[in-house]
Amino acid sequence: MIPFSQSNKNISFKQNYHRLQEHLCIFDCTFTIPFNESLVIPSNCQQALTTNPCEVDIIVELTMKRTTFAFLNKTNDSLINGLETNTFSVELVNFEFEKNLITDILAYKCSHGDKCEWNYIQKKIPKVISMNYQPLFDSLSPLIYDKNLVSNVSHCHSWNELVNCQSGVCEYMQTLDHSSLTLPSIRQCSISDRPSIYFGQYQYIPDPMKYTFDYLYFTCNKNQCNSPSNERAIKYLIGYSTHKNISVMKKGHFYLVFSFYLIIVVLIKMI
Repeated sequence: MIPFSQSNKNISFKQNYHRLQEHLCIFDCTFTIPFNESLVIPSNCQQALTTNPCEVDIIVELTMKRTTFAFLNKTNDSLINGLETNTFSVELVNFEFEKNLITDILAYKCSHGDKCEWNYIQKKIPKVISMNYQPLFDSLSPLIYDKNLVSNVSHCHSWNELVNCQSGVCEYMQTLDHSSLTLPSIRQCSISDRPSIYFGQYQYIPDPMKYTFDYLYFTCNKNQCNSPSNERAIKYLIGYSTHKNISVMKKGHFYLVFSFYLIIVVLIKMI
C-alpha cells in the first residue's frame, strides 16, 4: 500500500480571528457516476448548514470510465492549531502497470460559500476525465515494470547502499519532512507491493499563505530500479523539477513558524 502520513507542527503567528459564517455542505453519501452521465447530487445525500469546511473524496477511474464520490457523515472544524483553513486539496495520479489501470485520486476541503465542494467537482471533474495519460503510462512503464512473471530484482537501493531484495520490488518515495520542510528521498526493498506509481500535488491554504508540494511514490520490479538515475528519469517524464518541489507563497503579512496537516488514507481504501 502507498504510505501516506498525517502530521502536525505547532504554529505561532498573529492573525485576525473572525466568526466563521455558516455555509451549506453535502453529507453522508457515496455514489458512482459513469463518465457519460451528468453530475447530479443524489436525493439520498444530506445537505445541512455548518461552520465546518465541506469535504469530499473522489476516485476517478479513467480506465473504467466512472467516478466515485464520498461525502463524510460529519466534518471536522476548520481550525488547525488555531489556524483557519480555507482550502485543502490533493490530486494524485495512480498507474497500476500489471492491471493496466489509470486512476486520479482527489480530496478537497473548503469553507468558501455554499456547497463549495460541489462547485469544485463541477469545474474539476470534466477536466480530469478529458486527460489522456496513456502516453505517459507507456513512457513510464519500461522504467518501472518488467512484464516477466518472475521478478528479476536481486538488489534495491536502500538509503545509500545496495541491499539484497530477492523476490521483492524496489520502492521509492518523496514526500514532506514536516520538521525540516524538505522533500527527502526514501529508497528501500519491499516484499508486498506491486509495480505502480503515484504522483501529484498537495495544496494547503491557511490564510495568509498558500503551501504546495509535489508527491512521488513508486514500486518497480526491475533490478536496482529505485536508483537516483531512474528517479531522475521518472521525474523528467512526469515534469517534476529536480530542484524546486516545495512552494510557499505569501497571501498577506504573517509571522511564520509553519503548520502542516494532511490525511488521504480513506481514498486508498476506496480503490
